[in-house]
Amino acid sequence: MQKPELHSSDLKTGYQIIRLKEVCHLIGFTAKHIRHLERTRQFPRRVQLGPNSVGWRLMDLEEWIDSRIAPSMPPKLPE
Repeated sequence: MQKPELHSSDLKTGYQIIRLKEVCHLIGFTAKHIRHLERTRQFPRRVQLGPNSVGWRLMDLEEWIDSRIAPSMPPKLPE
């Protein structure tokens, strides 16, 4: 019996794991700065993928970005 093919588009966003190079591109920070933010617990936790590989859940990074944007947005004016 064949297993059904699984495509990345079939996965929920939260289950997509991206590696450091993509994180740097997405966030716009250097790897060094991301490591600094991790050490100071200001960045989402990495996920251990194997003995020598790590990644980050895309959903965690998107939430982190949203949390950084929200305080800088002006409050909505009443209509």
